[in-house]
Order: sequence, then C-alpha cells, then structure tokens
Amino acid sequence: MKKVYLLALLAFGLTVLACTDIVKAQWSAIKENSGNNFGYAVTTNWHGTDVPIGQVVVATAGTTDLDVTHVVFIWRNSSENIVWVDNVTVSELTTPDYPNNVPDEVIEWANETRGVPYKYAQSTRFPNVTGKWGIQAIFYNATKPKGNHNENFVVRRATSINVIPDAPVIGTAGLVSAMAFGLGLFKLKQKKN
Repeated sequence: MKKVYLLALLAFGLTVLACTDIVKAQWSAIKENSGNNFGYAVTTNWHGTDVPIGQVVVATAGTTDLDVTHVVFIWRNSSENIVWVDNVTVSELTTPDYPNNVPDEVIEWANETRGVPYKYAQSTRFPNVTGKWGIQAIFYNATKPKGNHNENFVVRRATSINVIPDAPVIGTAGLVSAMAFGLGLFKLKQKKN
C-alpha cells in the first residue's frame, strides 16, 4: 500500500515538473498588428529552455513597423549588471522568410502569415555566468514621434533566459547516466547483503 502512495506521489511530481516547462509565446506580440498598430517582439533561440553555460544565445527582435531603423539590445546578468550593449541595424524580410537561429514560434508565424513585411535584428552572445539573464530590445526611429528629428525610442520589449551550470567533460546527459548507474550498483550491493 505504501508503494502505491509513493508511486502516485512520484507521478504527481513528474506531472507538475512537466507543466512548469510550458511558457508563453513571446513572438505573439508581433502578431498584434491591426490597422496602424504595429507589433514588436523579442525572443531567443533558447526560448522556454534552460541554457547550458557557455552556449551561444541569439536574441531576435522583430517588428511590423517598417520605419524602425535599429534595435539596441541590452544584456543584463543575474546581478542586474549590464554586461553587453549591441546597437544593430535592422534587416527586412517578408513572410514566409525568417532569420536563422529562431525558435519554432517565429517559423510558425512566418509560415502562417504569408506576405507580411517585417524588420528584425539579432544579437549573439555567450552568457558565461549562471542565473537568470534579462535581454531588452529597444526599437528606435519608428513612426512615433512623427516629425521629430531626434532619435527617440518607440518601444521597449524584454525577454529572459536561465543559464545553468553544465558538467564540462561528460555533459548533463552523461552526468544523469552516471548517477543512474551508481544508484543501480548501490541497489545491487544492497540486494546481495
């Protein structure tokens, strides 16, 4: 009877863990372009998953506002310190085309909304400190404010990533396999005694 409760508790725990990995789509903000309203979004190639330390992270900012000229990416580490600032000129594409190193939500949007012109910019970095990182994308020189010769930012969007430590020699999968093997040996020795 005790084993049944333990198994039920384990199944419940695994279900909770599986559900916590569900994340809101960040690219959906670009879809909100009706009439004269433009969509602005930022996401990463690791959207919704943990980033092993030292891996390449590509932040992609996109907008349907064709007057945007550049995007400034601000990367902050888990201590809220600014680590990198990238000023990137935008490029233009029309769906179903999409940039490299983007998550599936961007590819799906591009394939579902054919013929939509949009601008995008990308910033590539290698986060080297564990913890939650924030990435801001500031869109500049769009239609607001009209007639202003100064470069005022129009909108700011943000996303985040979680950088985790990784076992450098054998990797996470190898580490889990080694732990399972060790547990098996322990149980085998326990059975012999």
